[in-house]
Amino acid sequence: MFLSSAFAQTVETPVEHAGEAAQHAKGVFPPFDFSYYESHIFWLIICFGLFYIIISRIIVPRIGGTIEIRRDRIASDHDKAERMNMERESAIASYERELSEARSRAIAIAQSSADEIRGKIDEERKKSEAELDKKLAESEERIKKIRDGAMGNVNKIAETTAAEIVEQLIGTKVSASQATAAVKSVSGVE
Repeated sequence: MFLSSAFAQTVETPVEHAGEAAQHAKGVFPPFDFSYYESHIFWLIICFGLFYIIISRIIVPRIGGTIEIRRDRIASDHDKAERMNMERESAIASYERELSEARSRAIAIAQSSADEIRGKIDEERKKSEAELDKKLAESEERIKKIRDGAMGNVNKIAETTAAEIVEQLIGTKVSASQATAAVKSVSGVE
């Protein structure tokens, strides 16, 4: 077995090397002492080699496997998110298309209802106008009869009144035919 001389010195009896230990106690720190340099390099290479083997054969493959698992999971989640995004976009497009169709159907229904109502209103208006025209013609006829009757009465009243006025002013009685002729000549009715 390859041991450092510093370790060998400590194993030996302290009496034999008491002088040398005293010299080392006063001198250099043992890891920095060049007399043990070969032993330090040997153990450094062995420890570094063991650490390298442990890291390269055990730790790095485990970390690499974990990284691969995570990368695969991230890729899978990304693909799933892309699929869901495409499904969402197609659902939105479908919803927009159906909403547009529903709006156009609603507009068509509203337009046909409005046209139907407008037709009924026009029909009712025409009926009402016809009834009003008929009632207006009947009313005008009645007014004409009443006016003619009133004018006839006015003429008679005017004849009677004119005969009485002439009688009171002049004192002579006027015949009904003379009073009628006088009122007709003044009123312009023949």
